[in-house]
Amino acid sequence: MTNLPQTSPTAFCKAFIERELEDYKDSEIWMSAWPVMRRIVNRCEELSVAFDEIIKMYGYSDVKSSSADQTSKVAVWLILEHIWLGRSYDKDIIIQARENRKALIKTNKKVVQLAEELAEALREQDSMYETYGFSKQSYQSSINMLEQAGQKIFRYSSFVSDKVQRLYSQYDLKYWPERADLIEEIATHERNQSTPQHHELTDEVLNGRESIAKDFVISFDGFF
Repeated sequence: MTNLPQTSPTAFCKAFIERELEDYKDSEIWMSAWPVMRRIVNRCEELSVAFDEIIKMYGYSDVKSSSADQTSKVAVWLILEHIWLGRSYDKDIIIQARENRKALIKTNKKVVQLAEELAEALREQDSMYETYGFSKQSYQSSINMLEQAGQKIFRYSSFVSDKVQRLYSQYDLKYWPERADLIEEIATHERNQSTPQHHELTDEVLNGRESIAKDFVISFDGFF
């Protein structure tokens, strides 16, 4: 790892941000922050006063160094990170994120409801065929479902299907879950999920009132 220059606070912070930007690009994360970080690098001289204050308070501390002072190591990193991540607290972005989460929660509840109804309907259908004296052209097991869906996927049909078929021929239907059981597990799984978490915005921001300043400060304080 190349040591960051300590010739001036501005040079140190500029190199720090450039290194973070390259790490983000390599990992393909925080893409919305890339343009902001590039602008900061290009106009770093305009932020020299802020950089001076940061380094005066915490020194030339690098989160990737072997320094024993953990507080100082992360302080500069967190402060600089929140400069370019501040765009995430734009009022319109937060409002949209809140609406998106409401829509997602609504859809999650719909998935649970529909899965429960479908599982009940499948069991009712099986019972009716068994008791009413009717039959249908073909019956679908849970393995049939897997095979029929898997045939649309090249890797499944090429590498997995034969193994599943061998297991199916080795163990009859009493060893496998019913279709209704599989569908019901969708409802159980989704019902047990916690409130959706945003990758960039905290729950305090998403649950709070509309205030860009308060949202930023709450999240900033939370990270510290």
